Amino acid sequence: MATVFNGNRVHFLEKKMNYVRVDDVSNIWESKGWKITQADAERLVDGAIYLHKSKTSSSFLGGLISSYRVESEGELTGRTTFTFEFELKFKDVRAGNAGWGMDKKLVFPEKKS
Repeated sequence: MATVFNGNRVHFLEKKMNYVRVDDVSNIWESKGWKITQADAERLVDGAIYLHKSKTSSSFLGGLISSYRVESEGELTGRTTFTFEFELKFKDVRAGNAGWGMDKKLVFPEKKS
């Protein structure tokens, strides 16, 4: 069973395969094309990302978010890309049924400072 991450986190429904390993030797990945506010994206840095195929399935990929960027050109213009380091403990995590939007579930357990 996967370890529970108690910090800020996001669960995304990944149906378009918009994720890629940055290079062949690192565990750094990018997940692209997300509609999310810049304020929420900023709060997720140093938090966790989980990618799911459905709202009821366990995560198949995830890790700690190191950065994000808003795409400025191409078909993903205005959408957010998250860079994260994969760790096995972020795989096979269930998000639970409550709190889902169309394609994401944001969890911010701590108040804004």
